[in-house]
Amino acid sequence: MSGITVTVKVAVVGDAGTGKTTLISTACKGVFDGRPVPVLPPARLPSDFTSSLVPMVVTDTSSRPEDQAVVDLVLQTSDVIVVCFDATRQPTLDSIRNFWYTRTQRLNPDAPMVLSCRVEAAVQDLPSVEVCLNVSAKQQRNVGDIFEYALKGVLYPLQPLYDR
Repeated sequence: MSGITVTVKVAVVGDAGTGKTTLISTACKGVFDGRPVPVLPPARLPSDFTSSLVPMVVTDTSSRPEDQAVVDLVLQTSDVIVVCFDATRQPTLDSIRNFWYTRTQRLNPDAPMVLSCRVEAAVQDLPSVEVCLNVSAKQQRNVGDIFEYALKGVLYPLQPLYDR
């Protein structure tokens, strides 16, 4: 990329209480904050945050019904979507297929999706899902990796090459 600076736009979405804000906060600060603000402003992750050396702007989203027009705009303008859910709450898993996947496909069908927990068997037939990764901001497990995979989903997309 000679002389061109690329910034990848990452949207972090999911149902209420699934850890969207704590994931971003932990990635930015390197420590878990059990009491984050309701929604963070867009956060810039430096180019050296991942091995690809590409800067990212990560946008947190609200779960409030009155904020859904803003969430739609974020989904439409993002390069990649990270969907958070709570593996102990089945409705958040169901909403990946029944809500988030269909919404993303309608608003931004070319954006790859990265899921922030291991649910491969449940979503293996959703072609825009690049990877499922078990992430915990509290335990600081795979926090950086989820954004690494999100970035790789944009830089090295599988979809044109591989259809599950």
